[in-house]
Amino acid sequence: MLKRFIPLALGIFVLLLWELLVRHYQVPRYVLPGPSDIWNAFVENFPALIAAAWPTLKITLAALVLAVICRFSFAVVFNRSRTV
Repeated sequence: MLKRFIPLALGIFVLLLWELLVRHYQVPRYVLPGPSDIWNAFVENFPALIAAAWPTLKITLAALVLAVICRFSFAVVFNRSRTV
């Protein structure tokens, strides 16, 4: 139980410290937004983010497939090469 609590507590502590330091030193949002500003932007822009997620996923999967094909092709060539 304690093994799971410590990372969670540390994560919450770091987020709270980040928020407090950004507010205390009045860091402009365009330089370093606080976690609450990031969360608000995420909620406000959620439809646009979801709309952009599908094309991004398709491009990522296409790149993965291409990388696997190239890697397999190189493996076959190197395996069949007598100089290696």
